Amino acid sequence: MMFLEESVQDAADKVVADLQRHGGVGGVIALDLEGNGEAFWLKVTNITQRRPAAFSLNCTGMYRGVIRCDGIPLTAIFQEDPLE
Repeated sequence: MMFLEESVQDAADKVVADLQRHGGVGGVIALDLEGNGEAFWLKVTNITQRRPAAFSLNCTGMYRGVIRCDGIPLTAIFQEDPLE
């Protein structure tokens, strides 16, 4: 991430793509050095917040979950399941 100046999500996506090129199936849950995932912009409130983690997978499903800043827990299994 530091060498290529990539975001956490971009780096996780590249790792999973490389895994798939080599015939692997799986996923990655990634955090930066400060324990954050991806920064994202909330257009409604004009503030930048941090996603708790970056997720990338090339398989049908991967158990994952987060606890939002407001204390609400969210879980997901399938790739299309949102965690926001």
